[in-house]
Amino acid sequence: MEIVIKIGNESIKDAFEKCGIPFTRENREKLDTNQVTDLIYSYAYDSLEYVIEDADPDTFISQKQYDQIVGSFSLDQFHCIADYEFREVAPEEFKHMAFIDALHEFKHNSLVDFGDIDSAGEVFCHFLDGVLDNFLIENGYFTDDEIIESTPRWITYEDEHRLEFECRIVSEFERNNKKAFFKVEYTFSITDIESEKAFQTALSAIEDSIKPQIIGVYQNGSNS
Repeated sequence: MEIVIKIGNESIKDAFEKCGIPFTRENREKLDTNQVTDLIYSYAYDSLEYVIEDADPDTFISQKQYDQIVGSFSLDQFHCIADYEFREVAPEEFKHMAFIDALHEFKHNSLVDFGDIDSAGEVFCHFLDGVLDNFLIENGYFTDDEIIESTPRWITYEDEHRLEFECRIVSEFERNNKKAFFKVEYTFSITDIESEKAFQTALSAIEDSIKPQIIGVYQNGSNS
């Protein structure tokens, strides 16, 4: 995010005239633009801080609230991962776009090919795979060396009313010559990645679906 400040000629002309100075080429060339720029940035920062502090209390998530709701991934982390993955799989004409911007384009532009839209399903599936692996490894149930393979599947639903990606991951792990299989499914939509609260709700639902599978694997103590 970057805030760019531009002052048009009309505004500069008004400033000269309010000071009783004609807006001539000679006078314009004598204007110390470096000093103007320094002052603008100084006041701009104060203005930015004022706007943030003066906003409605419900506008922003506080640091305390953020620390309490963010789980194994934050929404910012998702966007970082998704943007990178999307550049790898997206059609050439969409590679320059952020993932969420491309999704909005897919949803509202009826001329986009279905095959192009379907590329977003791969991004969501890759993230779903990452959530599964991260949950199992970070909680000490398995290690990186025990991952055998993951099989992704996704179905894209697209019409004038919705854009959804039904994703499924089946992952195979092996420990002491015993195999364990985990399956995780989730149907993603744009609304899941537009706010931290919505994203964390989706993430919790995904992780909650993994927990009973872990119990089953440990109870069986054999191929699952």
